[in-house]
Amino acid sequence: MADLTWKPDVPIPIENVVELFQRGVCQVRNNLFHGEKYIGSREAQSRDEALVSESLWVLRLASEKAPKLKL
Repeated sequence: MADLTWKPDVPIPIENVVELFQRGVCQVRNNLFHGEKYIGSREAQSRDEALVSESLWVLRLASEKAPKLKL
């Protein structure tokens, strides 16, 4: 049977802009599209909404700073 535990137990901090995109924004996208397929608690939904909102902020700011980016 598959191991359904979160890994790693303690997330490794994001330390630079490259990691912000590779691990941060991409992880939020992956969780949104491949994560839970049921409606969880209100607390979990609030966290999901905050993560997506903050990821969109990062992408918008990146597109303002580098207008040639294709988002």
